[in-house]
Amino acid sequence: MMDTFTLIGRYKVDSSGRQIKHFNLIIQWQDGQKRIVWPEDMAKVKPVFKRKD
Repeated sequence: MMDTFTLIGRYKVDSSGRQIKHFNLIIQWQDGQKRIVWPEDMAKVKPVFKRKD
C-alpha cells in the first residue's frame, strides 16, 4: 500500500496496486508563499478572492 502527497494532490493505492484515493489540492500564492486553500480539512488559510474592475 502507498499513501503519499504529490504535485497534483494526495494519491493512495491498496496492496494490489489499485488506486483508491486521489484529490487535488488547491493552492494560492499569498504574501509570497504557496498556501493550501482547499480541501478545507487541509487548508492553512482561507482563499482570497479579488475582483478585477
